[in-house]
Amino acid sequence: MPVVRIDTAPCRVIDKTLGPSLGSTVRARHVSSDIAAPLCNVAIGKIRQYAEHSADVQRRTFDRMVTGTRRRGANAIVYARFETSQISLKVEEGYGRPVRSN
Repeated sequence: MPVVRIDTAPCRVIDKTLGPSLGSTVRARHVSSDIAAPLCNVAIGKIRQYAEHSADVQRRTFDRMVTGTRRRGANAIVYARFETSQISLKVEEGYGRPVRSN
């Protein structure tokens, strides 16, 4: 399934727009990671636990958006966007416009 960040699907004609497609994931971080993070940042400059956690949350959000889009009978997503919020939780939201194209 093509997922693009622009308003059209390249080399395709959009037949029907099926409303918004959403995917969201909320995950708690581990307390031990929060305590060790400043030390890792000073020592090696990259906080591996945060990077892995972020990648996992983004992957799950994308998968949920695509699954919801397929259920609606669409075969592409245009204007896909992702937003991240980090307070004490990792919140990732993805949205786009599912379309049926040929």
